[in-house]
Amino acid sequence: MLALKNQIIIAIADKKKQSELTQLVMEQQAKSIACTSYAEAEKYLKQGREWTVLICDGAEKKQLSEEHKRLLKTAKTLETPILMV
Repeated sequence: MLALKNQIIIAIADKKKQSELTQLVMEQQAKSIACTSYAEAEKYLKQGREWTVLICDGAEKKQLSEEHKRLLKTAKTLETPILMV
């Protein structure tokens, strides 16, 4: 299990998965920001803060959207760990 206490997480997911992720985050006593789009998550990444982990939904899609690819590139550049769900 990740040690997330007092860390910040960006979560991107549909409503059902957001509630599951929110529960996980709350169990770990971590702070979270729930994003509903890759563009919104990229905005948070570019704020210059160090994020603990970026949780993305939609990894099962065979072809990633351009927004998703741009977000992954930004996260890699900023050395932000990514967990695809």
